Amino acid sequence: MTMSQRKVLVWGGSSGIGLAAAQAFSISSSQVTISGRSRERGMHALSSLHGRDRGHIFVRSDRLQCDDSDELGEWLSTNVPDIVVNVPPRVVGTGDSSDVSGCIEQGIATHVLASQWLLERIIKRWQSTGFGRFISVTATGAISPGKALYANNICKAALDAWSRSAATTFGAENITFNTIAPGATNTPSLVEWAKASDINATVDTLQIAYTRDTPLGRMLHPAEVAAAAVFLAHDSSCVMNGARLVLDGGKLRL
Repeated sequence: MTMSQRKVLVWGGSSGIGLAAAQAFSISSSQVTISGRSRERGMHALSSLHGRDRGHIFVRSDRLQCDDSDELGEWLSTNVPDIVVNVPPRVVGTGDSSDVSGCIEQGIATHVLASQWLLERIIKRWQSTGFGRFISVTATGAISPGKALYANNICKAALDAWSRSAATTFGAENITFNTIAPGATNTPSLVEWAKASDINATVDTLQIAYTRDTPLGRMLHPAEVAAAAVFLAHDSSCVMNGARLVLDGGKLRL
């Protein structure tokens, strides 16, 4: 089966990296389903996809309230994507925040519990067809944590561990689980975080810092992260399982 015959679910595809991934897969002639909380943003994202005659759709979902009776749950009862691109939202909460435990609890729900809920609804079909690709977007903070994104780093690391555990369990069946860990990426969520940050961050100051501290000399673009997702979904990457692609312009220099 070629990429043009694959069905792709981008969970968190209404903006930023998720939207860029949906657009990239639509260029590769795949049929794309975007899922997210905001119907307005989701429908706007849908209108930006290529090949709209292929039946791209938006399905509303809430990671904090995963249920078989919601739109995504009902859709999954009759539709099984071949490829999942999993883009959980950023988790807000610094180490000295009074409500950081609540932020982490919510983040674990949106990152790990939601991912497991989705997997349980598609894994039997993947096992019957002998194919499945589950690609999750985490962050370099899961590898090299920084103070400003304390809760986010914990939740991204938990998702990375979940992905590796699933890779060990299902890899022999040609069902792979990989993660992409991007560095600072110029997305709407970064702008929102910078505005709400208690460390007086702005997108401009983050851009300056990333230019100074990164060999690449700039922040990432969402489309660059999306290209990695398309690669991980392609047959040419079939031997990659339990892997973590670090896209940070050389900042960590692992």
